[in-house]
Amino acid sequence: ISDEILKSCIALSYEKMWKQELFMDPRSAYTLREMQSTLKRSIQLLRNQVQRGRFLPQAFEVKLSEIGSLDALNYELSNGDLMHFSGQIDRIDTMETDDKVYVKIIDYKSGSQTLDPARVKAGLQIQILVYMDAALEGQERSRGKETVPAAVYLYHVKDQTVDEKKGDMTEAEIREEVLKAVGRDGLINEDETVLYALDEHPGGKNSLTSPVYPSKSNRISEKRFREILGEVRELIQTEGEEIRKGNIQAMPYRMKDANGCAYCSYHAICGFDPSLEGYDYRDVDPYVTWKGEEDV
Repeated sequence: ISDEILKSCIALSYEKMWKQELFMDPRSAYTLREMQSTLKRSIQLLRNQVQRGRFLPQAFEVKLSEIGSLDALNYELSNGDLMHFSGQIDRIDTMETDDKVYVKIIDYKSGSQTLDPARVKAGLQIQILVYMDAALEGQERSRGKETVPAAVYLYHVKDQTVDEKKGDMTEAEIREEVLKAVGRDGLINEDETVLYALDEHPGGKNSLTSPVYPSKSNRISEKRFREILGEVRELIQTEGEEIRKGNIQAMPYRMKDANGCAYCSYHAICGFDPSLEGYDYRDVDPYVTWKGEEDV
């Protein structure tokens, strides 16, 4: 897609936007221009990411209700009740070979929270992994080939900045730095077939397959990737059984300085107060990594 076509698409989207008059005053008009700028830059970055690898977008905004028969979305509880998941997968990319389909999931986010193994293990951040599990099963059914988890990425829809301390940079170098900042938040299958399909230069310092934080590698084996998906399924099954039993006591998580009450809208309803007897946080180990027991 060219920049001209992109510009035209953004303009057309604005023309179709509901209640355009709300953006007529100067302050709102500025907000709109910022929205348009962020949208344009995000689409350019997403386009560049696709061009750098062999994965191609396969589906967008896939509603789980449309593929609700998948085992990955339905959990039978011990009393025979069925627990069903709903939601929407923002984007599924695939790369197909003679005998396999490699799957990549992208989830668009407006915030800045990264995919954290500690939060995943605690059940606080499992959405994108549930999506991967469902996509693997769905692709296998529809294509009749073995499916392989390649990567899950969180894409933060916001204007990216470059550290001014880096000094004078060319426009191409700035684009590369911005691409590096937005492209690497997730979990990646470390198999070379996957790495070269995600990025034609997987060994470079700005590669989309390099970790954002070198001390917290996000590359794992296919075996470990599948183990994590299995651990998420077990966690969901366990939590479903607890809900069925009526175990719904207020026990928010606490991890370092963060806790589940900070942005909760229901504090007045649950009445959680750690200063009172019978109330306590559920502490989460912040030092969990993606490694399995045999990798330690």
